[in-house]
Amino acid sequence: MATGGSYESLTTSVEPTVSADNANTLTQQMPRVGRRRSIAPVVSIGIAAVVVFVAGAAVLVTKASDRGTPHRPAAASRASGGTASGPPRLTANIPLGDGRALLAKIVAAPRHAHIYRIDGTDGGVMNVTQYVAHYFGGAKSELARLKSEGFRVAASTDFVRSDGLEVATHLAQFADADGALSYFLGEKSAWNSNNTVTGTFDVTGVTDGVGYEVATADALNRRVAMYAHVGNIVVVINTYTRGRIDANVDARLLRAQVAALR
Repeated sequence: MATGGSYESLTTSVEPTVSADNANTLTQQMPRVGRRRSIAPVVSIGIAAVVVFVAGAAVLVTKASDRGTPHRPAAASRASGGTASGPPRLTANIPLGDGRALLAKIVAAPRHAHIYRIDGTDGGVMNVTQYVAHYFGGAKSELARLKSEGFRVAASTDFVRSDGLEVATHLAQFADADGALSYFLGEKSAWNSNNTVTGTFDVTGVTDGVGYEVATADALNRRVAMYAHVGNIVVVINTYTRGRIDANVDARLLRAQVAALR
């Protein structure tokens, strides 16, 4: 099956990690990897995960549930997925609702990475109900909002690279670019209201690409959440590390994933 490329050349040296999302009550749109319960050591060197995120050598991986209260701006209904001038342009020619084709566009994990199964999905593919259950705790308001924005399907991967960086990648497909932009702006607004954010950065070479740093995601980890929108697809990448956050390394991940959708 064709894939979106590989992160093989994007590795960097960081300490092993234990990954977890921070459950900040002031932030709601924080896509999470559902399987973050404690596990036995999984690799001898490291692991990476991509929203398409990461852990390290002989580590325990834990996951805190995400909670949030702020509401994203309401979006006009786009359930039909078309316009008066014709059907929408499909990013990477991925048919609407084709989760397998979307999953194949996620940049592949590098060699020696430990790949996690994404619980509550069909092999990493999610319909809107699964997506809301997985990332938003099943909130009915989010289900209604995503439907109004024209959500069609999502795909996720999660792995830890051999250098200890976890990368979790999520691609969310909408009926058209307007719906994707609405979702992107809502996520950005929620992160801008998150009082745990310790730094932000723009991703050069990616239109509207942005990253949010959380230096104390939990007792052991630092986290970066990055967002971009490419036509009718929203790209979300979370990275986790016990070492220092390197925005240049993280930005290369987002650039590589956006390039795979061109």
